[in-house]
Amino acid sequence: PVWAQDVDVFTSPDRNTTEAARQKGLGAIVAMLNAGELQFLDLLRSMESCLVTTDDARRARGVLLLAEAVTQYGVSPAGAPKRAMPKPAAELLAQFFASKLEDFAVIRAALMGCTFLLNARSGVGEALVTHETARTMADKLFEAVHVPSLVQGDRFRSYEMLLAL
Repeated sequence: PVWAQDVDVFTSPDRNTTEAARQKGLGAIVAMLNAGELQFLDLLRSMESCLVTTDDARRARGVLLLAEAVTQYGVSPAGAPKRAMPKPAAELLAQFFASKLEDFAVIRAALMGCTFLLNARSGVGEALVTHETARTMADKLFEAVHVPSLVQGDRFRSYEMLLAL
């Protein structure tokens, strides 16, 4: 796909890849998601190799790409209301991020994705993730994450996730 290069740039563990290049790739992916040219499920499927790799840095950047795409999805230019994510995509991504709470290398991005999705609302104000999915996310947090052992920023993200529940 056309956007595969953007994924590769963002997830590259190469320290010579500039942050500006990574942000440009992320911006292109978010623009395609917002335009409907790319679906979250297709993005998730195509990113499989970087989401299951044994390279911690690449895997962490892959999960971060998804978390950043989720947080930036639907953002409209100046003053226009934000477009809500489709409920099936939100459910799938919530389950994905919850499963990643077990992976210490990607915990920061997983917490970011979980917290955003727990706070996300549809156009009519109802939660995008079901009560059942939120409960599963909470169970994963309590089972897989030892919050006191995390660095301060990640502990803060953990508490933000708890508040969102």
